[in-house]
Amino acid sequence: MKRIRRNAKTIRPEPAEYFLPREGLVQKLSRSGKKLMILSAPSGYGKTALMELYARSSEAPSVWYRLDGNDNTASLFLESFTVSLEAAVSGFSWNPEQVQRVQGLEHPLEEDDFYQRIGRELAYTLKRDLGDDPLDLMLDDSQTLDSRPVFSILSGLTDALPGNVRILISTRGRIPGFALRFLAAGEALVLSGGDPPALPVSEGERKFFGQRLCTGALPPGGRL
Repeated sequence: MKRIRRNAKTIRPEPAEYFLPREGLVQKLSRSGKKLMILSAPSGYGKTALMELYARSSEAPSVWYRLDGNDNTASLFLESFTVSLEAAVSGFSWNPEQVQRVQGLEHPLEEDDFYQRIGRELAYTLKRDLGDDPLDLMLDDSQTLDSRPVFSILSGLTDALPGNVRILISTRGRIPGFALRFLAAGEALVLSGGDPPALPVSEGERKFFGQRLCTGALPPGGRL
């Protein structure tokens, strides 16, 4: 199978010097005990930076994946997401093209069931290759997804993941459709920029922001 080389989609961004150290929110994510965590807020709330802070503070290695419009094609999503997993998990080996062929031949299912089975197969492979080692899957910009097959893959993946693997997702708008049933089952945490916001700025963080602004450490237009 032709492999996609690692690029900006699969490399964790460098921390921004001017971003607030959101220790309270990082701890809330770390202590949630949920397999699925979602950051939902408009652009400028610092979702990506918070994900990076969480990844940096976690004892678990992380897989970073920035979603875009190309990921609405299931085969492209599977291929490039596999590349990010291979870079983070030692010995990980999974051929999505072969799995799709086998599943399609052995299980003549409806489309949703077929792609959920693909996601579960990916989770089983991760469980096999990880053992008891922890892992964080970071999926940034999920608002770009509107593909039912990809939602089904993520649903099957999340459903079958072992307890030592967690998923953190960011979105600028609606919560991804596949996540709703995990919310209903109490298996997901949402931090949002709504009213009241779950991504609040504390008084201490406001003072830190003001000090950085006054000293010139925060560039013009710098975001929280």
